[in-house]
Amino acid sequence: MSCVKRKRQVGNEQMSRTAVLASVQQLWKHLGLKDGFVEKKLVLSGDPDKVVQSSFRVGQLAQASTALVGLAASVFHGRRKSAGDAEDDRLGERLLENAPEVKVDARHAVLCFASEAYNLVDGELPRDIWDDLAGLYATKDGHVRIHTNFPHHRQAALYKTTTEGGSWEVRVSLAGVGQWLRDMGQLGAEDAFKGETMPARQAPMVEEVSNLSRNYVVRNPAGKSPRTLTALKSAICLDNVPDIVAEVPGSLKCDSIKWL
Repeated sequence: MSCVKRKRQVGNEQMSRTAVLASVQQLWKHLGLKDGFVEKKLVLSGDPDKVVQSSFRVGQLAQASTALVGLAASVFHGRRKSAGDAEDDRLGERLLENAPEVKVDARHAVLCFASEAYNLVDGELPRDIWDDLAGLYATKDGHVRIHTNFPHHRQAALYKTTTEGGSWEVRVSLAGVGQWLRDMGQLGAEDAFKGETMPARQAPMVEEVSNLSRNYVVRNPAGKSPRTLTALKSAICLDNVPDIVAEVPGSLKCDSIKWL
């Protein structure tokens, strides 16, 4: 790779991370939290525009939203260590000193957005639990997510759609998220497909997924042996905060159908 091309690549990567940082700072200030915390505690890695093939800046969205969750967790840890400080100084010097650094890798964040595709149960791929009609649909005034796993839900969705010209009363709108993604702008056609492809969904998982995963013990009802869930680790790395979750409370069984 020529020196000029390498410099251009590094420059583009830095611009992408700067855009992610700007998004995080904007939302952080919108929440009324103190300036300077994001800059001092957040460490971003990877080029968010190259971690997945898409004309939209999905990598930026994934890294920014994951970083905000990590920063919120950092604040909680800082508050816990700063117990006894003045209540009105929410993000004072003591909290800033005690809050752990937050590291978020762009590729890891994107993979976690599709983490359910890479879960293994006792080393095997679980069956697809979603009905073929279930999913997110665009509407004239936003988006609607339809859940049709239960037969009566599916029947109601189809009936409402055909008789009333629209989806039924499940109006979980993602218009705000969609607007945020649109506001980030699109990558040019030449750059959109320079990103990495998503790993294959298979058992055993490819090395990239395996390296980012860990095993969790899942308790089953009395009389049944516990099962092993292999899942992606969180893309949020809090400095000097150990990942101590090794057991998932609950079971892998689904709820029984309740007819209304």
